[in-house]
Amino acid sequence: MNLRHLIVVLALGVAFGLAAFLATSDHRVRAYLGPACATADTPEGFDLWTGLPHGRSYTCDYSSFGPTGEAPHFVQGDVPPDLLGRRALPFPLGFLLGAALVVGGLAIGRRLALRRRWLPTVGLLAVGLAVVTAAAAQQPRI
Repeated sequence: MNLRHLIVVLALGVAFGLAAFLATSDHRVRAYLGPACATADTPEGFDLWTGLPHGRSYTCDYSSFGPTGEAPHFVQGDVPPDLLGRRALPFPLGFLLGAALVVGGLAIGRRLALRRRWLPTVGLLAVGLAVVTAAAAQQPRI
């Protein structure tokens, strides 16, 4: 494997990992208006690295209202009911699956290219990635 193949494996592994995470972490997004002290707001969703659901989290900082003497505190909300029992495909696992798929595609393409010089390896990889991503998007919702 040369440097060009390594770059292709890494790039397509990252792309596959992100696509698989986004396809399996799709959920309804809620908009919140408060509390007024909320800073560093993170909406509910799924953790990119573990695939586990989490609730809304924010830091409540009263210093924007003037000198109150109260220290900022962290607030972690509950996991919404529609996310309970669900998991997203974590990015590291998606990256490994995508990289393995690309390495396998390169190996198959190299063997077939030795027999037939006209076989486009990139087309074979694109079809494989499309099939796996479409299968991940069809994950049943609980």
